[in-house]
Amino acid sequence: LWQCECFLTRHVEQKHPEGITDLVPDGNIETTPPCELSDLRSVGACINKIKASGNKFDALIFNAGIDGAPFQKTAQGHELHFAVNHLSHFALWNGLIFGLKQ
Repeated sequence: LWQCECFLTRHVEQKHPEGITDLVPDGNIETTPPCELSDLRSVGACINKIKASGNKFDALIFNAGIDGAPFQKTAQGHELHFAVNHLSHFALWNGLIFGLKQ
């Protein structure tokens, strides 16, 4: 039996998902500060919080996105779908790749 620590990013209004403790009963689940994927400043703050933990990762999983929202631009001027589904994940990957175990 192995033990894990999970860092869950979350949208501004969300708490960690119901049932996550059932999936990781012996693990430590830490919720990061809000990570609004449509705002790269928020993504950067989330990256800094996770980096500050000093933890190493076995895996990074990116599983968030939007579809069907009307045309909007983000605070940085990017199209909303592109920013949330691609730019934010790219920023998270580049910011957290340091922590992947070799």
